[in-house]
Amino acid sequence: MPSNIRLHEVIDVARSPAECFALVADFSTIADWDPGVAASSKISEGAVGLGSQFRVVVQSGIGPFKNRFPMDYRITAYEPDARVVLEGTSKQCDGIDTISFTPIAGGTRIDYTADLTLKTLGDGAVKLMGPLLERVGKRAVAGLKRALDSQPIAKPSPWRDLGDKLLLPGAARFTSWGSGRQAIADRLDGQTIVLTGPTSGLGLAAAHRLSQLGARLVLIGRNVNKLADTADALSRTTGNAPRAQLVADLSLVAETRAVLEQLADFGPIDALVNNAGALFNQRGETAEGIEQTLAVDLLSPFLLAEGLRPQLAASGRGRVVNVASGGMYLQGLSLGDLQWAARPYDGTKAYAQAKRGLVALTKLWAERWAGDGIAVHAMHPGWADTPGVADALPGFKRVMGKLLRNSDDGADTMVWLAANPQVQAHSGLFWLDRKPHTTEVVRNTAVNADKAAALRDALIALAGAVRPA
Repeated sequence: MPSNIRLHEVIDVARSPAECFALVADFSTIADWDPGVAASSKISEGAVGLGSQFRVVVQSGIGPFKNRFPMDYRITAYEPDARVVLEGTSKQCDGIDTISFTPIAGGTRIDYTADLTLKTLGDGAVKLMGPLLERVGKRAVAGLKRALDSQPIAKPSPWRDLGDKLLLPGAARFTSWGSGRQAIADRLDGQTIVLTGPTSGLGLAAAHRLSQLGARLVLIGRNVNKLADTADALSRTTGNAPRAQLVADLSLVAETRAVLEQLADFGPIDALVNNAGALFNQRGETAEGIEQTLAVDLLSPFLLAEGLRPQLAASGRGRVVNVASGGMYLQGLSLGDLQWAARPYDGTKAYAQAKRGLVALTKLWAERWAGDGIAVHAMHPGWADTPGVADALPGFKRVMGKLLRNSDDGADTMVWLAANPQVQAHSGLFWLDRKPHTTEVVRNTAVNADKAAALRDALIALAGAVRPA
């Protein structure tokens, strides 16, 4: 005979009912905060609401004794900012989760009740399981509280920097052993975010999550069909259609300028996420005569950030997120040969030099643009299994195998930097897994302020040599 168990927890959090409701009602995020859930996804289309369906993979046990099973949930009551009810079913058990949200001084009281019907256990086993399930429930709600309470921003740490400089422990952080995707409760409703490279890999993962958080996304990519497919997927899965899709080959100065002209009509811009990038194993030049790695990975994000500065300042909370790479650690900046014309070309080193330059500009912009209220960040996604890695570094992918992160984990810090209001006060840092890290681990790779300024001048001259059509 089926046996019933009720779990009940109440927590107070320092966040508005609307923010709490938005995170909890979207059960696709439950794996981000409940340690008893291995994976979660939304399996119905459209915005979260009455009738939305989710698949949750529940996990229990330890190590080789760990058990996982799927449960399908459906929202059966949906009262925005006040109450949501989700009914779940599986072969092992059924459940009804009833969550209410009540405004209190300084935040919200969340009342969480889970009524479980265990299908395969008798009363005796249920008596033994009861305390265990209660502990599981407490851990879940404790995880929810951590996700909703604003966590302090990690400070730079000499011990963290030492780990990076020892290389091996630092590199281990880049793998799937490092921190993965975590919950984000901060909302982006009404905020315009420009995202480059949104149609695959890290960019696509970031686009889905930013859309889920309510951002008005402006997608920039070179393939009109892939852009349309991405926009359609975002509309179907999140119910939040992108604000615009702009077609541009960002390896070309002329097309980057053209997209800036289009963006000029968009008014204030809250964030620019410079995600687009490419690694080329053979040296090549664009139609404008610029080495293609430099053009895509450094010159284009430079032009976008510089060109959007007035609109970012007009936002009042503008920020730039530059996606870098761990390969940067092993490469310095050769101002005399940015285009690899005088050296034997090495695609991995050229990519790393471009990212080194982007990180140097991040610090320069952070200092020069502080008076505009613009925060500028660089981040490293770790070693992620993306189509770009598979195409450019097949041997690396083959060797690393399951140690590579998935795109969601790699994009986590990128989205967090765009969403979290606290990081506005921590401009100019280099982030991995939501923690600031050193930018130099090898001698003679540091870029001082004078060299960063010279790099900026060199990029302005390079772009200036490309005449408008």
